[in-house]
Amino acid sequence: MRNSGFLFAAALGFSIWFGGCQGTKPVSPNRVISLNVSIPPTNELRSAFLGAGSNELLYRVDGPGMTPIKATLGPFSTASASGSLDFSVEIPGGGGTRLLSLQLNDGGTHQPLAIGAAKIDLSSALPVTDIVVELGSVIRNCYNVNTTSYFGCTLGVNTNTFFNSSPTYGLSYDFAVGAVGTGFQIVDAEGTTGPANANTVAYLGNGDYVDFDRVPSDADFYSQSSAAKVAAGAPVSTAQVNDIYCVKLQTVPGGHAWVQIKTPGLPGNSGATFDYRANDILSYFGYFQTAADLVGSCPAQ
Repeated sequence: MRNSGFLFAAALGFSIWFGGCQGTKPVSPNRVISLNVSIPPTNELRSAFLGAGSNELLYRVDGPGMTPIKATLGPFSTASASGSLDFSVEIPGGGGTRLLSLQLNDGGTHQPLAIGAAKIDLSSALPVTDIVVELGSVIRNCYNVNTTSYFGCTLGVNTNTFFNSSPTYGLSYDFAVGAVGTGFQIVDAEGTTGPANANTVAYLGNGDYVDFDRVPSDADFYSQSSAAKVAAGAPVSTAQVNDIYCVKLQTVPGGHAWVQIKTPGLPGNSGATFDYRANDILSYFGYFQTAADLVGSCPAQ
């Protein structure tokens, strides 16, 4: 369901320091970059979930030759339609490209509301210092799926094609969620025979979206998430709360979806619930709207 109301804008000020240390004594940074990051107001960030209570913002910066930096800002009030935050990030010396990932959470439940990411090129003598990161909702019906009454589903991401029963397969679908043993798993649904059509499901790990913001290598993809979790050495092969998967999409050519499990479900009792966000050609979860989202055809499921 779409909402066109004015929502939320946040200007985030970064001071990024390049430096090193000599023993335990810090030395002067060789350069200082003031990076201004803004989150524009869009109808993706509805006042329905930003205008009450509090929020928190998770950010993560990573790139070649550096240890990833992750922190949480807040909780802060979102009673007004706009606001600003200023904070500093210390990044080890060196240039190159960095990826900034953001995750807006409900400040009380710590559940994700919206995510987004952008690349920062620090390789030039005068790097870009004004960055816009547009966040995409993961709680609107286009990107949030509840199968508790269905015990499974199959989903075509781009057109929000939703089959609310046991997994089915076909060219209009991307992935399915179905029972396996005492739990549920994600399986490829792009082919016509199932359930092992193609290797399109990768297990990224368990945690926050910002911890798993990139597309993994092709070797990490399997036809079923249980196999992907076993290959990754996960202790439980079925879907668990806060598991995050990357799924190759047929309905978005060259695209991927990042899927996070909210409740794992119990076969014979209730199905799983999950949210996700898709991207078309980027190797990270930058902002992208599906065709169904663009035309406002995301009915309740």
